[in-house]
Amino acid sequence: MKLRIIIFLLAISPLSAAQVTGKLFYDKLWRLTKKDSAMFYRTFTLDTASQKFSGEAKDYTKDDKLIMTTLYKDGARNGLSVTYFRNGQKESEGNFEDNVRKGTWKYFYSNGTQRQEVQYGDFETRIMYLNDSAGTKLLTDGNGFWTEEYVEPYTGAKIITNGEFRNHQKEGTWTSTLSNGSPWITSIYKSGRFVSGEMTVEGEVFELFGPVKNLLPMPYRYTTTESFASTRIVSRSDYKFIKSLPAKTSPSQLKKADEVFSVTEYSAYPVGGLPAFYKAVGENIKYPAEAKKLGLEGRVFVEFVINRNGTLSDFKVIKGLGKGCDEEAIRAIKASMTTVKWKPAIQLRKLVRQRYTLPIPFRLTGT
Repeated sequence: MKLRIIIFLLAISPLSAAQVTGKLFYDKLWRLTKKDSAMFYRTFTLDTASQKFSGEAKDYTKDDKLIMTTLYKDGARNGLSVTYFRNGQKESEGNFEDNVRKGTWKYFYSNGTQRQEVQYGDFETRIMYLNDSAGTKLLTDGNGFWTEEYVEPYTGAKIITNGEFRNHQKEGTWTSTLSNGSPWITSIYKSGRFVSGEMTVEGEVFELFGPVKNLLPMPYRYTTTESFASTRIVSRSDYKFIKSLPAKTSPSQLKKADEVFSVTEYSAYPVGGLPAFYKAVGENIKYPAEAKKLGLEGRVFVEFVINRNGTLSDFKVIKGLGKGCDEEAIRAIKASMTTVKWKPAIQLRKLVRQRYTLPIPFRLTGT
């Protein structure tokens, strides 16, 4: 059996004891990967002590087409940032202040026609105008109908958002649909204030408790590259200066469908909210006799998983009281499932499993 050893070379130049320059290689989701499987790469300067980008960063396609230039200071985007289409035409340009878009930003179509101009202030965003690809105005001085097409970087799906602006504020029904016509997000606004909304994922409808940022979303690559998200095939041996990477590659034994998330884009929630959940738990709790005799009170912290179908499983006491309270807390949560249903978590427009930890209170009433 032959042992093939592949040596991954990364050109790095020392700037100082705390800085390095070089190239980082990314897959299509802008996660760190090896050079031979990369779709994009970045030229960079990194402060190795703070693990933050510094100075100018440029992103390229694997065939060396420039698609972004931006400036970093103390790890935050500060100064002029420009993105480009693959044909070399400018896509957007404007300034950041501590990762927040500020001042005038201009956006373009791939044919060079100006698409829109947006004023980003400290407290509000003003759409100055919006044109179609032929230059015809659709929205002027904050009044008119908005349309935006956004391609999800992780699925390649096209999201189309439509709605009306009145005096620079969202008004009426706003929709985001897939290019095949499938619904995704529907929101109702009144004078810019979110009234209600719903999201459809895998045929299931979820209530929205606040507005979704579906207007001029920040490029996906920013947060992904700045957090050094990585594929499972890279380790510190590939990028020695990135401390968050594992020492060795360790592919997960879990199937992707079985992955359990702690943090998701949209968290799981009980129908009716947590008050309905705690009401159901309270109605099912039977105070353990020994705990009651000892006057034992407090909270039991229970971890559990909300599955993709909304059922609960994998119960575990993280911090307990003992004297029967731990077992009773789990039993009461399981019993609550007959009256209170859960909506599963959503990640990248997919239903996923999420790990939850909630405190279950034990309080004695008057004797």
